[in-house]
Amino acid sequence: MDEREAIEKLVRAERIVRGALPEDDEVLRRAAVPGRWSPAEHALHCALVFEVQAEAFARALAAAPLGPPPEDLLKSLARRAVLLTWRIPGRPEAPERMKPPVILGREELLETLVEARDRLIDLCGLVDRPRRELWVEHPALGAMSFAESVSFILVHAQHHARLMKKGS
Repeated sequence: MDEREAIEKLVRAERIVRGALPEDDEVLRRAAVPGRWSPAEHALHCALVFEVQAEAFARALAAAPLGPPPEDLLKSLARRAVLLTWRIPGRPEAPERMKPPVILGREELLETLVEARDRLIDLCGLVDRPRRELWVEHPALGAMSFAESVSFILVHAQHHARLMKKGS
């Protein structure tokens, strides 16, 4: 995946989340089903994913170049299934640090989402250099390259947009 394609996917992911958000702040903040996330929480979670990936790849860029870590077969299979089918099966539980800590209003939420996306976009030109392949660890999907991570972010955005539209 080249820099242009990575940026296009990241912009598309942000637009998918933005497009799924209700206009009304009251609807945005209210979960349709008790115990489930509101659309605002889904969107903030997606912004957290952008942010965490940007931080992970920034650390990887600063570190000594390493090859991919040893494969975990189950995580590798899960990663391939998600990236090949463009679907996240079921409703996996988000790690605690990825759960939205607050509920923001629409404008603040959109600003947060764009800022987080842009931090990852800023890395695209640096990571795309052929001098080395960078890897970050996903808790369920194992070691992901930058290209896999960008593709996952798009799949993840689509997953949460579907959940927002379904009201769950």
